[in-house]
Amino acid sequence: MPRPLVFGNGRMLVQLDDKSRIRDFFWPEVGIRNHVAGHKHHLGVWVDGRFSWTEWDEWDVSQTYLPDTMVGITTFECSALNLALETRDQVVEDTFLRQMSVTNLAENPREVEIFFSQDFRICESPIGDTALYHAGLDAMVHFKWNHYFICSGRSGAGGIRQKTAGLKGVDGLLGTWKDAEDGKLQQKPIEQGSVDSTFSILVECPASGSAWAEYRITCATSMPPLSTKLPALKPEPPLIPPIHGLESLPPEVQDIAARSLAVVLTQIGNEGQILAANDSDIMGGNLANYSYVWGRDAAQVAALLDRLDLHDYARRYHHFTANLISPDQPFLLQKYCADGSFGATWHPWIYDGVPETPFQEDETALTIWSMGFHAWATDDIEWLDKHYDGFIHPMACWLASGIKAGYDLWEERRGLHTYTRATIVAGLREAAIIAQQLEKPDAKLFDNAAEQTLENLLRDCIDPETGAFIRGFTSVSATENRRDTTVESSLLLVGHFAGLTPDFPAVVATNALVESELWVNSPIGGLARYTGDYYARVVETYPGNPWIITTMWLAQAKIRGAKQLADLERPLELLKWAVDRADSTGILGEQFHPDTGVNLTVSPLTWSHAEFIGTCLDWVEKRKELLETAASEV
Repeated sequence: MPRPLVFGNGRMLVQLDDKSRIRDFFWPEVGIRNHVAGHKHHLGVWVDGRFSWTEWDEWDVSQTYLPDTMVGITTFECSALNLALETRDQVVEDTFLRQMSVTNLAENPREVEIFFSQDFRICESPIGDTALYHAGLDAMVHFKWNHYFICSGRSGAGGIRQKTAGLKGVDGLLGTWKDAEDGKLQQKPIEQGSVDSTFSILVECPASGSAWAEYRITCATSMPPLSTKLPALKPEPPLIPPIHGLESLPPEVQDIAARSLAVVLTQIGNEGQILAANDSDIMGGNLANYSYVWGRDAAQVAALLDRLDLHDYARRYHHFTANLISPDQPFLLQKYCADGSFGATWHPWIYDGVPETPFQEDETALTIWSMGFHAWATDDIEWLDKHYDGFIHPMACWLASGIKAGYDLWEERRGLHTYTRATIVAGLREAAIIAQQLEKPDAKLFDNAAEQTLENLLRDCIDPETGAFIRGFTSVSATENRRDTTVESSLLLVGHFAGLTPDFPAVVATNALVESELWVNSPIGGLARYTGDYYARVVETYPGNPWIITTMWLAQAKIRGAKQLADLERPLELLKWAVDRADSTGILGEQFHPDTGVNLTVSPLTWSHAEFIGTCLDWVEKRKELLETAASEV
């Protein structure tokens, strides 16, 4: 299920589902320890002797963001109860704040009791949790180790009215949320183990009028003493950094670009960790998720942030990555946890009976490429020099040491991949420029290695029949790699990273072949990853599911090849296609059901949002270039 509303500030990330229930809650580090892990915090009401959870079908729920901010607005309407609620949600420092308006649609005054139910799995496990009522704070506190979650509520009529803690998931107990459905809680002040909690506040609504209420979850590292009071908050709406220069794009495209940037920033930790996605619903398969840093996409996101003049985010990412390289391992592993430790993997450390450390060369190559991009964007040669000997140099030497079998960018197959070779060309060329700027002796070595890699790519990786790039060579043993002509979307980027011109014959042939073979001829369209893609496959008659990333790659390829303004019409259509895939709040997922358009995997996906923004920037830059060229020819 997508997360239409996400809120984050580098320390805290809170994500809500389409009923505005908290489903993901990270603190004090984004991407580490999801303290809700896909379970649900509930919101309910008791009015006129009847109970109802706002997630029940009798409620109409709509969600949006306050324009230009990271404040989420949800409206809940229930005609059966003559009641409407509006919540304004945001993260303020170490607090998730929900400000509520309760509207009585009846013509007589009414008391409405609002129920809040908390279901934490602190540090991703219910083992050893405690939930207790803290009288000094007038709050329910869930805690374990040094994680304390202080849950409180108040209204004009006062603070907590009823409260209870209880067990869940043991001895057939569902949790205290079930206890709430008769409007009365057991008033149990504490419970330990696999626990949840529920409390209520009273809201006094005038006839055909509204009243306010507030709910908070404040995070702390120790138990506050009984004399402590909750601090006052200054909930100023967190603003979205503007993206300048997109005025020539349609308003709906500009809106999704702005929202995309806001979403990307929520998925970045304070130490620069660019997380792929934090939607825990993906764990329904094998309890694995996307809450990791992949050098593959994170390097490209960092470069985008530099394009947007958000250099501090990019720099912190590169500092994070620098700590992952060592003399014994001068390359990136598949993925990393947000604390820099090696992430969960499926790549074997033995292949065909031969021990090996698995790798994806594109991740290391793009890291160098992105670091150079950052240095030139900030004009900071001193920063490059600081990172050269222990970071850039060993990675570049490893890339220059010769062709080697690794895993493709999709992490699915071992071999020698055309896309990977193109990124190596980009990485080594950047390393050569860096070495030359720093007057290091390795510039010629890296430049020669880049040109040799390109020569091999052009010799080995073009199909003589189609004139297009092939996917590469897939390993069939530790020593043998077999030619693989599967049509693959990442080939759209080969010319870009290899420095080939848009009219280079193999680039032109590849772009045409990829669009012809991988366009999903379904009710929604879009571009699949490759022929026969099996990931989340739902319909066998299509090459695969349409992805935001791949469809944006197609748009980018068309933009690079544009020679006149009319050539920008198709990429603009592809941008609008992505807009159509966004939900009402502007969130973009990874891939979609080709017939229904339903999101199939994680949402939001950081990479999808970044590629959308990058495509917007490419489009406006190319349009400006074409207009200037046309003007100069008049």
